[in-house]
Amino acid sequence: MNKIVTYFLLLCCVVPLVQAERTRATQLQTSIVNNQLLIDGQVALGITPTMESALLHGIALEYSIDIRLDDPERHLWQNPLLVKRTRVKLSFDSLKQTYLLTNLSLQRFSTDRDLKRSLMTLGAIQSLPIAQLKQLQKKHPYQLRLRVQLERDSLPNALRLSSIIDPEWRIDMDWQTQLWVYE
Repeated sequence: MNKIVTYFLLLCCVVPLVQAERTRATQLQTSIVNNQLLIDGQVALGITPTMESALLHGIALEYSIDIRLDDPERHLWQNPLLVKRTRVKLSFDSLKQTYLLTNLSLQRFSTDRDLKRSLMTLGAIQSLPIAQLKQLQKKHPYQLRLRVQLERDSLPNALRLSSIIDPEWRIDMDWQTQLWVYE
């Protein structure tokens, strides 16, 4: 009985010390090209040792990167002005010892041997068209919002519940907001 209590206390004390590598993002940069608002930025997709182990054992990881353009003067229950979602997938080819990178939204594929570089490549936001300028008002303040989530529905059924409960699967980044004025 003492061994069970000891293991339980050890589990309760050690598990919270294991921290997931959180997903982080740089501030979004805007540019206007051909009457379109374009977004650039970098998301450092998070991964934990548990997720990396699953990846190396054939479980693909999918992330969604959501960018919203909101009008802060609109009511909360009104829809955002514009929403763009990019879905990316990371898998591992054990035969070639390479990571397979897939942008599911753009149907782009590439490979890399380095995990950190693969995550940075998948999180690159480059010249993403978010809005036509005719949809926006000059001198009006808008909010650019960015969120990143692990697509838990893409995991095998046996891992879905664990990915919700286990802190080793919590790498999501909640909405990051910044102000932008169309000049």
